[in-house]
Amino acid sequence: MSLQRKFRFLLAVFAVSVVANVLVSIWCIQFYLGNAATQFSEHMRSASETSAVRSKIDKLIIDLDRFAGAPDEESAPAIQNRCAECAQHLGRLAQQHAEGPLTPDRGQLVSLADKLPDLCAEYLDLAGRSSPDHARPFLRQRIEHEWARPLRSALALLSGADDHAISSTTIGITNTQTRVIALLSANAVAAFLLAGVGVFLVRNWVLKPVDALNTATEQHAQGNLAYRIDDHTNDELGALSRAMNRMADSLIDIQKQLMQQERLAALGEVASMVAHNIRNPLAGIRASAQSAMSATDEQSQSHLRQRQIVETVDSLNQWLKQLLLVNRPLTLDRRRTPVREMVDAVLTAQRSNAQRRGITLKYQEADGGCCVHADPRHIEQAIQVLVDNALDASPPRSEVTITARPAAATDRWVDLIVRDRGSGIPNDVRDRITAPYFTTKPGGTGIGLHLAKKAVESHGGEILFDCPDSGGTAVTLRLPTRDLIGGRDGQDPARG
Repeated sequence: MSLQRKFRFLLAVFAVSVVANVLVSIWCIQFYLGNAATQFSEHMRSASETSAVRSKIDKLIIDLDRFAGAPDEESAPAIQNRCAECAQHLGRLAQQHAEGPLTPDRGQLVSLADKLPDLCAEYLDLAGRSSPDHARPFLRQRIEHEWARPLRSALALLSGADDHAISSTTIGITNTQTRVIALLSANAVAAFLLAGVGVFLVRNWVLKPVDALNTATEQHAQGNLAYRIDDHTNDELGALSRAMNRMADSLIDIQKQLMQQERLAALGEVASMVAHNIRNPLAGIRASAQSAMSATDEQSQSHLRQRQIVETVDSLNQWLKQLLLVNRPLTLDRRRTPVREMVDAVLTAQRSNAQRRGITLKYQEADGGCCVHADPRHIEQAIQVLVDNALDASPPRSEVTITARPAAATDRWVDLIVRDRGSGIPNDVRDRITAPYFTTKPGGTGIGLHLAKKAVESHGGEILFDCPDSGGTAVTLRLPTRDLIGGRDGQDPARG
C-alpha cells in the first residue's frame, strides 16, 4: 500500500470517528433527552393546571359564600365570569387526560363543568332575592355537596395521576440518562480506540521509517556505509529505504574503485619512473650483447651467453611494457576475427615451451568455427597469458586444452575455455587473482591476468574462473560476436 493510500485510510478513519461521535451525541440529546424532557414538561403543566383549578374552585366557593352575606349586583358578573373560567378549565382537563385506572371518568368532568354555570346563576339569583339563610343551604347542599365534593374527588384522582406520571417520567429520565451516558461512554471508548489505532499506524507507517532513514543518514554520514535499513514496507518510504541501501552499496563500490585507482596511480608513477631509469641501460646492454654475438662463432659458449643476455633484456623490456600498460586505456581496433586464427598464433609461440615441459596442447572448436568481434592483438595477448599460466600450473605429461564454443542459449557470445590439470586456485585468493601486482607464482609480476581481464572487459566481455572437483582450473573468456560497446546492439552484455 502506498503512503498516500495509507494517509487516506487514516483520514477516513478519523472522519468516520468524528461524524459518528457527532451523530450519536445529537441523537442522544435530541431524541432521548429531548423526548423525556417534553414528557416531563407536559406532566408538570397538567399537575399545575389541576392545582390551579382546585384553587379557583376553593376561591369560588368563598366568593359565593361572601356574596350570600352581602349581595352586590356589580360583583355578580365577576362571579359569573369566574364560574365560566372554572368550567372551561375543567373542560380542558377532561380533554387532556386520557381515561385510565388512575383517572376519573371524562364524562363526569364534562358533566360537572356543564353544571357549574347554571348552579352559579341560580345561586346568585337566589342570594339576590332572599336572605342569606335561604341562599347558604343551597350553597352547601347543591354546590358544595352535589357539585364541589365529587369535583374535588375527581381532581384528587387527576392530581394523583399527575404525580404518578411525574414519578414515572422521572424514573424514565434517570434510566434514559443512564443509557445516554452508556452510549456516549461507548462512543468515547470507540473514538479513543480509533485514535489509538491511528497513532499506532502513524508510528509504524511514518515515524519509525522516517527515524530509520534519519539513523541511516547519520550512520552513512559518519562513514559507516555497512549500515542497512530493514526493508519491511512497500510504500514510498520503503522504496526510499531500499534506494538508500543501494546508494550505500554504490558508495562502497565507488570507495573501492577510488582506492584501487589511487593505488594504481601511485604504482603507475613508480612504474613509469622505474621503466624510464631501466630502459636506457637495458638498450646499451642489448646493443653490446648483439655486437659481441656477431663477433663470435654461433656454436661457441660465448655466443650462447650473449644470446641469453639478449633474450633476458628482451624479456625485461616486455615486462616493462606490460608494467606501463596497467594504467593506460586500451585502444581497440575491433573487427570480425576467427578464434582459431588467434589461438593458432598462441599455440605456435607456446609449442616449444610446452614440449620442453612435456605438456600437450590441444585445441577444440565447435562445428563451423567461431568468430568474435574483437581486437585480435589484445585478445591474443589475453590467450597468451592464460596458456602461459596453464603451462606453469600443469604437471609434466599432462594436457592443456583450449575450447571455443558458443555460449549456452545465445549466439551473442563465444566462450574460449583454457583448462589445465594443475592444483587449482585456492578459494581465499580467487577474488583477488586478477588484481594488479597480485601473484601466487614465484617470480611472477601479477600483471598478466589483470591485463587479460582488462582486455576482455574492454570488449564488453568477462573472464570467469572455475575449479571443478575433478581438479585443475578452467578459465573462460566470454567474448562478443558483434559490437556491443559501440551501442549498436542496444543491450548490456549478458552475464551467465
